[in-house]
Amino acid sequence: MKKNLLLVWGTFCLSLFWITSPAVGAEKITLKLNWVPGGDHCFYYVAKEKGLYKEKGLEVAIERGQGSGDTVKRVELNTVDVGLADTGTLVVARSKGAKVQVIGMIYSKSPNGIKTWRGSGITKPKDLEGRKVGVPPGDAQRVLWPALAAANGIDMNKVALINIQPAAKAQSLAAKQVDAVFDWIVGNQGYWEAGLDKDKLVLIPWAQWGVNPYGNALMASEKTIKERPDMLRRFMDATMQGWKWAIENPDQASEIFIRSNPEVPLLAALGRFADDLQGLVDVPMNQKYRLGWIDKARMEETVNILNKYFQVDRPVTAQELYTVEFLPDIKMPPIDRLPTMDQVYKKWESQKK
Repeated sequence: MKKNLLLVWGTFCLSLFWITSPAVGAEKITLKLNWVPGGDHCFYYVAKEKGLYKEKGLEVAIERGQGSGDTVKRVELNTVDVGLADTGTLVVARSKGAKVQVIGMIYSKSPNGIKTWRGSGITKPKDLEGRKVGVPPGDAQRVLWPALAAANGIDMNKVALINIQPAAKAQSLAAKQVDAVFDWIVGNQGYWEAGLDKDKLVLIPWAQWGVNPYGNALMASEKTIKERPDMLRRFMDATMQGWKWAIENPDQASEIFIRSNPEVPLLAALGRFADDLQGLVDVPMNQKYRLGWIDKARMEETVNILNKYFQVDRPVTAQELYTVEFLPDIKMPPIDRLPTMDQVYKKWESQKK
């Protein structure tokens, strides 16, 4: 009897080990981000820490990015399993032969924008004529700049593009070394800290001036799509569950994120997550269809812009660029639990004091 009890106890302990150990039986995959981890990436860390990936039999390593071009290349080479990268970068890569597709949209709207200071006299893209604009060499917005110029009747010869480093945008603008910079309209705490607070910083979204391609998206290689569709379904299910939970619990999601990325201030993480949701995600479409939804008409608009203004080796079609087959039936919840940017700014001001 005692021997049988020991056998039962031993079997129970072994079973518990197999159930709770993330390494046993889990499929190891790598998600490569577009850039260094920020609050906009918090829901991947939520899915990991809360065990959502584990429940789907996945052990996910989240790897920092070195830019969308590198991420697309790594996905194409199958050295990572899923990547987060700019849709426009993927269009150019596909025109050159990359067999990679979008499997879920994160930024429904373009994050591209013009930033300047209040009183600069720049209130619309046309006002850039006769001015100096800071933008890094090779920056995606620099490449897409002819599209903005054409859409707004700008004489590009009258605009001086000044080479600056990405990290120098806020300081260069605050010091008035340039009249404006091309930069994303979200993630502005660095500008506040440089001296351009919320009342002094002017944001001019390209999306409101005729150039609104899709932004960051999750993507996988056609090889992975063909050979490992079940893995992608499980990954996307857990990821979208994580995104939904983060929207419903933004403070906790930001705390989870900084546990893995302590170099990012908590308020900066929360502010970036809220700013993205409120400014770059098509909330009504994600609530009507599914989180990560890809709209055919919007993708066609994106492809048309990029085929015209980017250096593509061949025209790319919208149909070849994406699939929605891996999106789970999870709709976006209300976003009323997210702080407004006014609330984030007031909290930043109080912390600064």
